Amino acid sequence: MLPPKLEQEPQPAPGDFIFVGGPKLQRKSGNVRSTFLKRAIPLGRKKTRQDATDQLESALQQASKNSAPALCSCASSLMQQVGASTFSVGSLESEKRLILPKLWNQREGGLSGRCATCGRHLWPSAAAAAVGVDSEGQRTSALVPRRVSSPELLGAGRADPMIPLNTTTAKLKVHELLDFAATVIWPHLRGAEHATNCYQNWIYPLDNNLQLYAILWAASYHRDILRVTYGAPCPESNQQLYLKSLALQTLQGELDDESKLKSPDRLVMCILWLAANDKHKRVVRDPTPFSPPLTSLQALDFLGGQDYHPLHWHMVQDIIRRVGGIETLRTYALAWLVSLSSLLTAAQCISKPIYPIMSVLGYRLILQPPAQLFKPHGYYDTGGSSSPPGSGFDELCFLHPPVKQSLVQVFKHLGEYSAVVQFFQGNSNSSASCTPMVLDLIGDSRNLVTHRLLSLPDEHDPVDDVLAFEESPFLLDSSNTTTNNNTNEPYPSLNLNQLSWDIYLTCRLSAILYAVHVTFPLPRAAIVRKTLLDSLVPRLEDLYARGLASPLLIWCLAVVVSTMHDEAPKTLVACAARLCWESGIDNVEKLSDLLGAFAWVESAVKHDWKDLWTGILARELDEQG
Repeated sequence: MLPPKLEQEPQPAPGDFIFVGGPKLQRKSGNVRSTFLKRAIPLGRKKTRQDATDQLESALQQASKNSAPALCSCASSLMQQVGASTFSVGSLESEKRLILPKLWNQREGGLSGRCATCGRHLWPSAAAAAVGVDSEGQRTSALVPRRVSSPELLGAGRADPMIPLNTTTAKLKVHELLDFAATVIWPHLRGAEHATNCYQNWIYPLDNNLQLYAILWAASYHRDILRVTYGAPCPESNQQLYLKSLALQTLQGELDDESKLKSPDRLVMCILWLAANDKHKRVVRDPTPFSPPLTSLQALDFLGGQDYHPLHWHMVQDIIRRVGGIETLRTYALAWLVSLSSLLTAAQCISKPIYPIMSVLGYRLILQPPAQLFKPHGYYDTGGSSSPPGSGFDELCFLHPPVKQSLVQVFKHLGEYSAVVQFFQGNSNSSASCTPMVLDLIGDSRNLVTHRLLSLPDEHDPVDDVLAFEESPFLLDSSNTTTNNNTNEPYPSLNLNQLSWDIYLTCRLSAILYAVHVTFPLPRAAIVRKTLLDSLVPRLEDLYARGLASPLLIWCLAVVVSTMHDEAPKTLVACAARLCWESGIDNVEKLSDLLGAFAWVESAVKHDWKDLWTGILARELDEQG
C-alpha cells in the first residue's frame, strides 16, 4: 500500500513580497504617485521662472546704474534741424506737423523732463525749456502745440469729435457738459428738433467764447442742481466757479469794447443764464392739495423754481430796450426764453409780464383758442359737463355794467385749456396721443393762456379798461370809500358799478390761484398762494354778505376752499355750502359738473378732494333738515 501524497503549500509568484504581520503590496498601487508628481512639477517650474526673473531684474538694475538714461530720439532730430536756441512752438509747427497722442497726466513728476511723444528723457538743453508754467499756473510742455489735432484726442469717447479745443476749454470737460446739455437740458425745454437746433445755433461756430462759457456754466449749474435734488455729491464746485469767472470776464470785455459788439444776442443770452442760475436749491414742490399734470412740460418744474437775480434781469431788460425790443433778437429760441422768463417772474410776483410770448423763431406767438387749436390733433368735447368748458364765465357779460367781451374771452380760454389737458390726460386713444409736436403745442398754448390771464387789468388800472359803460363811468376814487374790517383796506362805496368791479377782481384772483396750482403749476407756489388767499378771502366774504349768489361765486369759493383744504375758514366753508344748497348741488358729481363749465381739471384733484366736499355738502344738508 502506497503512502499518501503530502499536499505541497503553494509557492509565491515571482515578484510578490510577503510581509509577516504587515500589509501586502498589490500590483495596482493606485494614483498616489501621479498625484504627488502633479503637485511637484508646477512648483518646480514656478521656482525656475522666479529665479530667472530675479536674475533679469538684477542685471537690468546693474546696467541702469552704469549707463546713461534713454534720450528722446524725436527731440534730438528736431533740435539738430531747428537748433536748441530757437526751438519753440511756432518753429515746431512750421518745420514738421506732428500727430501727437493724448497728453499725459501732468501731475508732479508725470511729464517733467520727458518727451510728450515717446515718453523718454529729454536732452539736457531742452529739458528746462520743455516744461514751464503758463499764465494760469499749470505745468505745460513746449513740445505740445496749443491746439492738438490728434485723431485719437478728437475721437476718444466724445459725442461730437469735430469740436476743436484750445488750452482753456481742454480742461473744462467741454464734451461732457455739452453732451449733458444736448441730452438732458434742451430736450427738457422742448421736444421735436429743439435740441438739434440749439446745438447747431448756439454752439457752432465756436468763435463766440462769451456764449460758449455761459452755456457751459449753465449746464454745470443745472447738473449740480439735479445732484443736490437727488442727494448725489457735487465734487466739481471749483470747475463751476472757474466757468462762471470766465463768463463774467468775457462779458466784461464785451461791455468795455462796444466797437467789437456785433450783435446783442450773445450779451442777452449770457446775462440771462446768469440771472436764471443764481442760487443752489433743490428742485422740490411745495405741498399742495392738487396733483396737476404736465408739471415738467417745458422745464416748468426747474425754471419755475429758480430765483432770477434782479441785477442781471434788469440788465437784460435794459439791453433789449436799447436795441429796439424783444423782436430784434434773432438767435434761435432766445426771444422765446426771454419771454418765458418774463412769464415765470410775473407768475411768482403776481404782476403783469414785461414781454409778449414769443415763438422759438423770434416772432410773436399767435394761436387759436385751445378748443379749436387741438381739434386737428384729436381733441373733442367729451361732454363731461352739461355746458361747454369756459362758458360759465359768460356770467361776467350779464353784469350791469358788464365786463368787456375781450376780457371774458381770457377766462373762457382758461376753461378750454383745462378741458384740453383733461382730455389728453385721460384719453387712451392712439389717434389723440401726446406726440412731441402736440406737447410743444400744449406748452405754447399754456404759456399764452397764462400770459393773457396775468396781463388782465388789476385794481390799479382804470375802471373803464374793464367795464363796458354805456355812458360816462362812475369814478371809483379813494375819497368815496369804506373800510374793510378784516384787511383795513379801503373799499369803494357799494354801488352797482362797484359790484361789477369787485366781481371781476375776485374772478381774476381766483383764476390766477387756480392757474398757478393746476394749469401752470409753479413748483414753489406757497408764497403766491398766501398772497392771493389774503386778498381773496375777505373779498369772497364781502360779496356773500352783499347777497350775491351765482355759479361764478361758487366756482371762486370752490377754488379757494379746495386750495386751503382743511385750513379753510369755517365762515368761508359755510358760505360755499349754503350757495351749493341754494343752487341744488347736493353731491360731488353735480359740483364737478358746475366747475367743469368754468375751468376745472378733474385729474388734478387728489382722492381726498371728494371726501372733503362730500363732508361739506352733507353737513349743510343735515343743518337744513
